[in-house]
Formats: sequence, structure tokens, C-alpha cells
Amino acid sequence: MTTSAKTPAITETTFNNVSGLVGKIDAIKADSKANSAIINSHKMSAYAEIVGAVAMDAQANGKFVRGYGSKLKEALKTEGGIADATAKRLAENSVNAVTLIVQVCNRDLDDTFAGSNDFAAVAHHVLTVELGCTTEAKLVAKIKDMRGGSTDKVETLARKIVGHYGKTTNKDTGATSVNKKVFINGLSDDELDAFEARIEELRVVRAEFASASAAAVAAEEAKKSENDAIAAADDALASAA
Repeated sequence: MTTSAKTPAITETTFNNVSGLVGKIDAIKADSKANSAIINSHKMSAYAEIVGAVAMDAQANGKFVRGYGSKLKEALKTEGGIADATAKRLAENSVNAVTLIVQVCNRDLDDTFAGSNDFAAVAHHVLTVELGCTTEAKLVAKIKDMRGGSTDKVETLARKIVGHYGKTTNKDTGATSVNKKVFINGLSDDELDAFEARIEELRVVRAEFASASAAAVAAEEAKKSENDAIAAADDALASAA
């Protein structure tokens, strides 16, 4: 395992394989959604190629030293001929995928790849079978879960109103941690008081509306029952005549 950033030692074969797979993806995108399964397969194969090539450069905890992700992106771009945005996405998700293998699958990298002549095949199995990442979207979701998950709309709104602690982000791995030395304010204290008062006012309006709606439904049901009773009485009179 390495302790300092180095240029990823990826062979020309790997660059050619990844570049070829990205080329296939770009070509298939022009077709219908029926090809989505093929696209997903190529994407995960591309990730497996990269993960298999770089995994042994990671530290024991599955993370890479500072600067590695940037060098990997640049290598994919310059040596692999891959577009900048695609190279950035592949590099970021691949280094995080290695962390997933160690921290989520609880796999030792030396043991995982020991004795294999095809690291890409091993990586593909771990990613798609053990982690269940059969699509890039699922891989990204797993990465988000590893970092603590994405915030829901209630949490997002609460943070905008009250505020929240800041975060420190590793530029290479994308891993984040809470920084309790920084607090990002939402509303000011006066605005927060006004907001809470307005919430109480609107809760009353909401309750009144709900009550009125319930009363309207009850009245409609009562009217329907009355009409049904009248209709039944008319039927009875008609039958007796």
C-alpha cells in the first residue's frame, strides 16, 4: 500500500479497454431506451477496468492519498482520450468504489485480488454482485450512503431555516466530514422568530380548512343519504300503487 500520491500505473491495455467501452456507450446512446441495459453493462465494465487497475494503489482503509483522484482523471483524459466530464466522473466514482469494497464489503484489497490474473473481472464481481451496483446510478447511491446518505426535503428545509454545521470535503475521494468549527446560518434570529409566528398562524388556517373540508364532506354524505331515502320512499309508493 502506498503512502504518497503517485501517478496511476495503468497499462496501455487498460486505457484502450476503457476508451473503447466509453466509445461504445457514446454510440449506443443514440439508440432507444431498449439499449439502457447494454449501456449500464458497459459503464460497470469500465468502472471494473479502472478499479481493477488502481485498487492496489489505495491505502488499507480503501482511500487514496491526496492528489491521486486528480491524477487518475488527467490520465484517463490524456492517455485514454476520454472527454473531461466523463473522465472526472469515472475517476471520482472509481476511487470511491475502491473505498466501498473495503468499508462496505469489509474486504481486504490484498486478499480480494490475490491469485487473480484478471483484476477487472474480480472488481466487476464485487461491484455488481456483492455490492449490487449493476448500474452507475446504483454505484453513486451506494457512495452517497457510505458518506451518510442524502438529505430529505424536511432536513433540507430545516437547514435552510435554522442553519447547520459546515462540512470538510476531501477533493480527491469526495469523502465528507462534519466541521463543528463552522456553522452556516439560515434565517437571522429576528427572521426566525417571525417565521415561527407565521407557522403558527398558518397551522390555524390549515386546521380550519381541514375542519371545513370534513364538514363539507359530511354534509354531502348526509344529503346523499337523504336523497337515497326519498328515492326509496318513492319506489315503495310506486310499487304499492
